[in-house]
Amino acid sequence: MRLFRWIKRLFKRKKPTPVTPVVVVEVDNGLVCPEQYVKHYKTLWVSSYVTKKIPKIIKKIHDNESRYFRAEGLTGVPWYVVACIHNMECSQRFDRNQLNGQRLDRVTTWVPKGYGPWENWEASCVDAFKIKKLPTDWNLVNTLYFLEAYNGTGYLRFHKDVNSPYLWSFTSAYTRGKYVSDGKWSHTAVSKQAGCVAILRGLDIKLK
Repeated sequence: MRLFRWIKRLFKRKKPTPVTPVVVVEVDNGLVCPEQYVKHYKTLWVSSYVTKKIPKIIKKIHDNESRYFRAEGLTGVPWYVVACIHNMECSQRFDRNQLNGQRLDRVTTWVPKGYGPWENWEASCVDAFKIKKLPTDWNLVNTLYFLEAYNGTGYLRFHKDVNSPYLWSFTSAYTRGKYVSDGKWSHTAVSKQAGCVAILRGLDIKLK
């Protein structure tokens, strides 16, 4: 009799809420680097070199490769591109979202606004890359243009004398000048973050 009552109570227990499945990103029209920037990226990639080593960042990326590969499988974005953006936007924190680095459990109030909350970081990657035009060919120029455009093309359009620190910080292609907040420019500010190119070089990624 006691066993019967125990089984009855067991089946009355509240079932856990099912996890919402993550949707794979689909690419409709592949992003292509505009022709006027092709030489810019190719020249800087060949001529620049890393000026500050970042072993801790590289080690942490390698330690979390499984999550970056999972994000690649969900979005089609190469794992090393995902890792670069994660470092730039979230300082490699998995409790922050891939769109702009705010907390996963809140709706975004920074640009892009109105997204989230998310159950996990991978889900935020799906949303982040759904709203971006993705390359179908992740070659050198398309990859670098995508990474720069992810942060914004203000350097290419309005400050052609300054290479985007989002890409080139910690390399010989960048010295000073940056947007210190959305739309606010400083000629003297210097980025303290390792740029994506320094990370790609640290990971020994071969782009062609």
